[in-house]
Amino acid sequence: MSEDPAAASTDEPPHRPLRALALVLGASFSFATLSAAIKACAAETGVSAPILSRGVFGLLCCALVLRLRGVSLRPRAGKALAVRCLSGVAAMYCYYWAYTRGGTDLPSAVVLLKTAPVWVALIAPFALGESLRARIVFALGLGLVGVGLRYGVSLQGEQAGLAASLAAGFLAAIAYVSLRALGKKDDPLVVVTWFSAFLIVATLPGVALEARAPLGEWTPRAWGLLALIGLLGTAGQLFLTAAYRDGKAAAVTIGGLGEVGIALAYSVLLFQQTPSAGALLGGGLALAAGVLANAPARGGGADEESG
Repeated sequence: MSEDPAAASTDEPPHRPLRALALVLGASFSFATLSAAIKACAAETGVSAPILSRGVFGLLCCALVLRLRGVSLRPRAGKALAVRCLSGVAAMYCYYWAYTRGGTDLPSAVVLLKTAPVWVALIAPFALGESLRARIVFALGLGLVGVGLRYGVSLQGEQAGLAASLAAGFLAAIAYVSLRALGKKDDPLVVVTWFSAFLIVATLPGVALEARAPLGEWTPRAWGLLALIGLLGTAGQLFLTAAYRDGKAAAVTIGGLGEVGIALAYSVLLFQQTPSAGALLGGGLALAAGVLANAPARGGGADEESG
């Protein structure tokens, strides 16, 4: 189904699906590796320090590039940027806490985070004027069944982590939709620069409260992982922001599902964690819901195929 002409805008960026897919797959690899690094160092540094590292690295790199390019830092979509910052930080805290302190294994946390495509598909028609298909309602039901199966696997302490992961998925969807709105008006580097600055402000108090030891006593391994997290977070954020400039919000998000497979490999190889059959079944249904919600309609025109 083609996009409603009434919702089109003269400043609408062109849809380049292959480029968007490549960018979002690059983001998936970056974020999955980043998640594994956070799990490896969180016991020593807490969750806020890795987020702060992302902010510091991103701010320094992006601000330098913008200065060299002579691009103004003044955002043109201030409200969308504020929504992106607030929802993005909240999603990070929920997600990272889920698999470091909440008792949930990394693949399960990623799966529930990746319910975001379903939420995006529901939010985008109202926030961005993108088409709403009947299959989205069915996809939401399928996703909820999958989440329900995953919740039913255990009645232990991991339930709080699962709830936090699901909340992260919804909050991430809000951030993704705002990225699409930002992509129409602002340079991706401008968006990432402001987001990085917000990460620093939002996480400084948490660093002091969460650290298990004074900063001077952190091991070289912890500092190295924090540096890696900053690099990967900045690269992934640039990939993701650019991807949402080239594709529709709901359609592009599906490419991020590749992060689940990468996270599963890390979980097994690095942390010796293997999800149960029930977790894999429930997670598979949740991911299938994301695919269904974002699949092009049969007989769709060029606009949809390119989204």
